Amino acid sequence: MTQIVLAPCSPFSVTSDLLKITAQMAKKWNVKIHTHLAETKDEDDFCIKLHKLRPLDYMESVGWLENGNAWFAHCVYINEEEAGRMAKTKTGVAHCPSSNLRLDSGIAPVRMFLDKNVPVGLAVDGSASNDSSDMLAELRQAMLVHR
Repeated sequence: MTQIVLAPCSPFSVTSDLLKITAQMAKKWNVKIHTHLAETKDEDDFCIKLHKLRPLDYMESVGWLENGNAWFAHCVYINEEEAGRMAKTKTGVAHCPSSNLRLDSGIAPVRMFLDKNVPVGLAVDGSASNDSSDMLAELRQAMLVHR
């Protein structure tokens, strides 16, 4: 099965207008949207400085939490209140523990996400931060970091 997903790289590498248009196109064509979010403390600081919003708030302001069709890679810097909003909007997380460990950016609070009923999947991220893209190795890594 082939599925189209609209996926700008990250909210700090594209314009607000592009993110808004992406959300609108996804709604019109009934496709999913994906980007990297709340991966590092620097990203958190950048969003607050530039947009006066935390990363999830910023994505909500550009329409990404409206249609239950978004999922974000990483989500290391998401708090409980934000996780609750993600659950209500059926916004998912792609957990990438090997990448986060390699970049020393922290580990997503997966237990909190699961407790709040946020959809969580497992991913390998990209080749720049994961040498093997081996899902079984990623599964093992997730098990080890969440013991």
